[in-house]
Amino acid sequence: MKIKKAVDLANQEIKDNISDMEQQIEELTITNSVANHIQIGSPALPSEEKLEELLRLVRSMNKKEDSPGSMDRDEMPQDKAVYLFTVRLEIEKAINQLYGPLGKDEDRRRMGLLYMTRALARHQILDGMTAGLITEVVGIANRGIHGEIVSDEYINFVQQVYPEIRNKLKTLTQTSFRDAWS
Repeated sequence: MKIKKAVDLANQEIKDNISDMEQQIEELTITNSVANHIQIGSPALPSEEKLEELLRLVRSMNKKEDSPGSMDRDEMPQDKAVYLFTVRLEIEKAINQLYGPLGKDEDRRRMGLLYMTRALARHQILDGMTAGLITEVVGIANRGIHGEIVSDEYINFVQQVYPEIRNKLKTLTQTSFRDAWS
């Protein structure tokens, strides 16, 4: 009986790993030109049009949830890099807390924030919209933290979207989901 459980657990882990690898392969951006160029890792930041589209989606979600008419806007300290670091850290802490029951502690130390976000979306703990917003915000934050110039449009996007992300993550960490995995 113990062997059967161990085999079933191993099979599930293999299926999860295969699914993760398939998703990572799909995310590779491969372009052909005179010389082959493969981009692995940080994709380009979203265009201004994409930012506006995401903001419209978040606003429409707020209206559907009978939220107040205007979106909350996060306050920002003088230093943009400090603000972006704080946003990324808070998101990472919440994602780690949510991901905890899905993986072993030693796994979490090796896994990146975006990997855990995709895993949570795959297990339908995070909805696709929130996972997508987290991916965009973390991409912007990573660039700002590491000294790249991030325009005010991107900072404004983070300020407008982060309160929604923070509220969803806070709700998820406080719901019975955590109890179900304990």
